[in-house]
Amino acid sequence: MVTVLSVDGKLKTRFDSSDKAMTAAVALKQNYPVVQIAVYDAAARSYSPVALPEK
Repeated sequence: MVTVLSVDGKLKTRFDSSDKAMTAAVALKQNYPVVQIAVYDAAARSYSPVALPEK
């Protein structure tokens, strides 16, 4: 399964697993909370938006 990190609607980094992509996405979102970040699943052709975890 191939997943890709999407930043502001542009596909940026390819990951071999969705767990690695989601970890990178959350870290990026914590550093840049204004940026729209999503994880794109190429097999399912769907986006999963990333939000900051609740405190």
